[in-house]
Order: sequence, then structure tokens, then C-alpha cells
Amino acid sequence: MLRPEILAFLAVVKTGSFTRAAEQTKTSKSRVSQQVSSLEKTLGITLLHRSTRKIRLTDAGDSYYSECARAAAILEQARKNLNEQQDQVAGLIRLNSVGGLFSENMLAPAVIAFMQQYPDVEIQLDFSSAQVDVIAENVDLVVRMGQLNDSALIARKLMEIKTDVVASPAFIKKQGKPNQPQQLAQFNCLCGSLRKWHFQHKSSEQVQDVTVTGSLSSANGHILCRAAIEGVGIVRLNELYTDQYIQTGKLVSIFEQWQIPSSPVSLIYPKVRYKTKRIQVFVDFLIAWFENK
Repeated sequence: MLRPEILAFLAVVKTGSFTRAAEQTKTSKSRVSQQVSSLEKTLGITLLHRSTRKIRLTDAGDSYYSECARAAAILEQARKNLNEQQDQVAGLIRLNSVGGLFSENMLAPAVIAFMQQYPDVEIQLDFSSAQVDVIAENVDLVVRMGQLNDSALIARKLMEIKTDVVASPAFIKKQGKPNQPQQLAQFNCLCGSLRKWHFQHKSSEQVQDVTVTGSLSSANGHILCRAAIEGVGIVRLNELYTDQYIQTGKLVSIFEQWQIPSSPVSLIYPKVRYKTKRIQVFVDFLIAWFENK
């Protein structure tokens, strides 16, 4: 952007009048005159011959005007080019997300469908960290699971995922099953990243937290689910892992009156004033995709 003094000088020469230049720049005639005088003082040259009837460029002013007008034209074209790029659904989108079955079965189909609709978009899909710093890291969008507290970010909820505590019928027949969450401490529980399980009663505000132990711990949900199906123990997993096995009877829910609160899955991004067209279109596409699921 050119300095205000230069813009005032260009406006005076273009309109041939301090009055019309003031109207064009939406300021006062005296302000335009001050700006041009300040520019002449800074440059150490006289740019304009002023009279009550006419304004005329000096030789130095004529040369300076030509260069400034050319610079202004270049900057204006750069602005137009940038706006055109902002309006195109093309270019790179960097997306970080939680992994596992959500990314494989829920997010990946949406990403692929978007790329089929917008073939000029390139997407870098990263599952390296669910807690990547959206502002500090070189990413455009992040998909996170769970509650969000960062006020510097915009969060758009994609869906909610239910979590259940389940076991196989064979395990329950052999070992029995707890009547309330606190009794889980007496059973073999298959653990992921959390050993403290939080429960809410379905018909009251009562809550229970229990720390569980067991013979198998793994960050891999597939392994924990398979072990539960084979009767090794009780497992806490989200519905993406357990739904199909509950429907076929290979797994059953442990509790009828107690539940684990659902986890929201959110698309988050920084509060920026300007977003590229591709980012805005991708955000809207993902929101609509998950609303229809």
C-alpha cells in the first residue's frame, strides 16, 4: 500500500484540483494540501506549481508522478490477482485429525468426495497428533474429539460419538457383570489411554468415577475390541468399534442405567479475518457432509 501522502499527490494530479482530490480521497482540502506539502518536504523537491487558477507539475514532479502511478497500478493489479486467487477453489489444504476408525470410516470418505468435486485442491491429511497447535503449527484445519476450551479458535461440531462399556456374552456368563460402575474395579478391564472411567446416571445427576485395571492395555482400539469379543475382559470403546458387534450379539452393554457422556467431534480453525475460498468451501462441505450422516 502506498503512503497516504503519495495517494493524495496522485489524486491531485489526476483530478487537477485539491478540492476534487479531497472528494475522491474522502478528506478535506486542507488535509490534502498538507499531505502534498509533507511529501515535498520529505523528498526535498517541489512537485507542483500552485496558482489560484491551475495546478501544474514541475519537471521533477512529472517524473515522480509517472513512477508513483506505475507503482499504484502494479499494487492494484496485485490486489486483483490476490482476490481472484481467494475466489478460486484450488490450492493446498493442510488438515490434521484424530486417527483410528473415525478418520478411516468417517473423515476419509468426506475428504475423497470433496477432492472429486474440486480436483484442483490438494489435501495434506495428517494423523500425527490430535493436539497439534492450530495457530503455531503449519495447518489450516484440525479435527478434534472432546470438549474444547481455546477461545482463540472457531469450533464447528461435526458429530457426536457415543462410548459404551461392553463385554462378550461368554465373559459375562463366566465372570458375571457389575451392577454399577464402582464394581468395575473388581473385574478385568481392557484399557486404552484412559484408566479412569467417568459415568453419569441416565435418569439422575449422579456420577461415578472408577479407576480400572486389567490384563491388557493398548492404544489400538481394534485389538481391545477383538480381545473383548474373545472373552478376555470388559472394554470401554466408542460406537465406531462396537456397534456392529452389539448388533450381532458378539458384545453386549454392561450397564443399562449408567452411561459415558458422548464426545463431540469438532472442526476447528483460527479466528482469521480473511479465509481463502478453498478453506471456506471445504469447511462448509464437511459440515454439510456430517449433517447428512
